[in-house]
Amino acid sequence: MLQFVTGTAGTGKTTYITQTAARLAQSETQPLLLLVPEQASFDYEKRILRALGPRDAQNVEVYSFSRLAETTLGYRSLPPIDDAGRAVLMSIALESLSEKLEVYARYAKSLSVANELLRLSSEFKRCMLSPAAVQTLAAGMTECFLKHKLSEIGLILETYDALVAGSYTDETDAITRLADYLGDNAVFRGRTVLLDAFSGFTAQEYAVIGRLLSQADTVYVALCTDALRASKSYDATAFAYVRRTAERILHMTRRYDVPVKAPILVSEKSHRFRSAALPALERVIAEASPAVYDMPAPEITVAYASDVYEECAYVAASVKRLLREEHMRCREIAVLFRDAQRYEAPMRAALRECGVPVFEDKR
Repeated sequence: MLQFVTGTAGTGKTTYITQTAARLAQSETQPLLLLVPEQASFDYEKRILRALGPRDAQNVEVYSFSRLAETTLGYRSLPPIDDAGRAVLMSIALESLSEKLEVYARYAKSLSVANELLRLSSEFKRCMLSPAAVQTLAAGMTECFLKHKLSEIGLILETYDALVAGSYTDETDAITRLADYLGDNAVFRGRTVLLDAFSGFTAQEYAVIGRLLSQADTVYVALCTDALRASKSYDATAFAYVRRTAERILHMTRRYDVPVKAPILVSEKSHRFRSAALPALERVIAEASPAVYDMPAPEITVAYASDVYEECAYVAASVKRLLREEHMRCREIAVLFRDAQRYEAPMRAALRECGVPVFEDKR
């Protein structure tokens, strides 16, 4: 059975999930599984420990997807490969195929191309797109440069995967291997699974969720949205992406014939906003024609900068001011940007110049 838990930011979804886990842990015969993002696992372990105490907290297993794969799949007979090993094997794959390649022939000894192919390999694996599927896609295209390029990418990645499989285990394959393993082994039969703090999932993670839905007694999924479906046919709200996530999970319930309970809407007053302007901005920021907010909004500052570097310098200086004058802590401040390629390096440099320590979280 699937149970959605919905609500906007700060309304108590995580509190509901934690309390539900604490309540069920005292009556379930098997440990509960709580799946959270990698960077949130330690925080959730502390939450469960505070709610249940050291003895009963053992009845709730807190994992990320990668950690769940590592624990479930168990002992690995081959050593794990690191980034340096990946780079070496990709270079070997390129050189071994140099006589068969046209587009990539002159890049056989290029480390930058090898790194770019490794990035593609990781992305394809997250999307569960195999090298064979890439070659099949290329074969069905009309004659053009892209056809040859895709075909060669598929061939290179296929050769690289063969080199890795013969000597190493690759953590980028772990979640896919977990989904395959759960397809043959009902590890979570009859258990309760809870997922929290996700806005979306990769194709690998969706495959695992499908297996969990087909095996578990109940799966709770907490999502940050005010409703599972949009009120308009075209959804341009801030919750559009999360709603697409919910729709994909609902599609899997139909595939596995899993019953779905009515969603639980957690609608406590958000504790994250100290002013009326910020929740008003949250409601309309993604609207094409937002309603005008005509009340004072001193908590919101709109700044103009001549370029990315000046923009990042302003943000870094603002963070330093908050730390020094407002006595805030680093963990209470977040810097968000949409385009990592443009902003990541200058933002990091600006923060470093201001002496501000930073933790980077990206996907």
